[in-house]
Amino acid sequence: MVQEAALSMDLRSEPPEFVYHLLRGAVERFSKSLSQLDEAQYQEARAQAKKTYAMESVVLSTPEARDVVIPEAKVIEAVEPIAGRYPSREEFLQDMASNGLSEASLQRALQRELLFDAVLDRVAARSPAINDIDVRLFYEMHKERFAVAEQRKVRHVLITINDDYPENTRAAALQRIEAIAAKAR
Repeated sequence: MVQEAALSMDLRSEPPEFVYHLLRGAVERFSKSLSQLDEAQYQEARAQAKKTYAMESVVLSTPEARDVVIPEAKVIEAVEPIAGRYPSREEFLQDMASNGLSEASLQRALQRELLFDAVLDRVAARSPAINDIDVRLFYEMHKERFAVAEQRKVRHVLITINDDYPENTRAAALQRIEAIAAKAR
């Protein structure tokens, strides 16, 4: 687990909007709050938050973002489903505080996120329509971009040993382990 004192210090040095990205990354990636992450998970969530926060910052600095206004009612509406996950308002506020956010800073972060979404919607609305023929043509012209070697992640391989079955003896199991290791290399 990330040390609470170090986490608290780390969160205080960051803008609340970044802390929101960090918390969102922890919840989306690990289904945990920041204080529940181990050090490796925290660093992974932090790296993801840096990327998403930077991308959001770039989009919000574009000319397309200048005229976009998000009504306060829409921001408050965005807070409701988050607060609704908690049994009481006090628990919601307490959890926000333990993750380096206040209700006001959460609202600012959500306003920023809504602004980001509105800018992307605005840009997308100006894009020409794409039909199935366009998609197929692009695919045919760029097939190599879509060819990706199969990848798998394995954390655990279970090989049982049961001398009652010839294929499950210790010797057979050892052969399977060696074959899997060679194939994985």
